[in-house]
Amino acid sequence: VRSGDALERLSQIDTVVFDKTGTLTLGKPKLVSSPDDVTLSAAASLARVSRHPLSRALVEAAGPGVAASSAIEIAGEGVEGLVARKRAWLGKRSFAVFGEVDAEDGAPELWFAREGETPVRFVFADALRPDAVDAIAALKARGYEVEMLSGDRAAAAEAAAKAAGIDAWRAGV
Repeated sequence: VRSGDALERLSQIDTVVFDKTGTLTLGKPKLVSSPDDVTLSAAASLARVSRHPLSRALVEAAGPGVAASSAIEIAGEGVEGLVARKRAWLGKRSFAVFGEVDAEDGAPELWFAREGETPVRFVFADALRPDAVDAIAALKARGYEVEMLSGDRAAAAEAAAKAAGIDAWRAGV
């Protein structure tokens, strides 16, 4: 709030909208499922060129290493580059998976694929802030509508919204 009249305008609000990652959640996702250490290391070489929270969590889990050669980040999609002289992709499902896969449980995820190999899924968890449920309940008790927006997929956004006690939410924004 940068001006006095902003405080006056705040008295007229009827809806509070939260972002999910880093606002309702801790914003510190942790890797909870990885295929194997070799694949983790290969995927982390692409993740090292990204500042996305899931990429940062993947790098943290993998430990020290080098970035993939000629890797480029494509905003909102993922990272593409060479890993062990093969073209590779790390990012959202539609970016890294060419075909159908059966894995939709709502968990935050990254997919890693290399030319000629089966894509693999990395699963993450990002806990709600300890006070999120109480804060949402307090706002509702005071008569405010509460909504959540997220850049995540619908299943992940819905799970976080339900856990926080929020009925109105939007994903992919």
